[in-house]
Amino acid sequence: MADEPVEAFGFFACRADLEDELIRALGAEAVERVLDEQGELASFRRFQAMPHHRHEAVDRQLRRFLGTRATRKIRSARRLVECLDPSRLPRPLAQLASVAFPSSTQGQVRT
Repeated sequence: MADEPVEAFGFFACRADLEDELIRALGAEAVERVLDEQGELASFRRFQAMPHHRHEAVDRQLRRFLGTRATRKIRSARRLVECLDPSRLPRPLAQLASVAFPSSTQGQVRT
């Protein structure tokens, strides 16, 4: 039991957080399209221009931007998940889906 990974007990962890997993799975361009659809791309561009964020990688900028307002994180997460191709589910989500829906997710867990 001590040698078993936590996944064996139903715990599936994201590297940083769910937004990080979704950004990596979708890519920055797709996330920016979602922001554009939500009317927030101009705000993101202003955020990117701030001295503190201007030299960060775009995926780090996106993750930080999504967390700057509680409603943005909630609203964006749903839309980002809707944009995901099931074959590109982030590993923790794929692992969870394989436990929750074993017959419909076989072969979809990413490594």
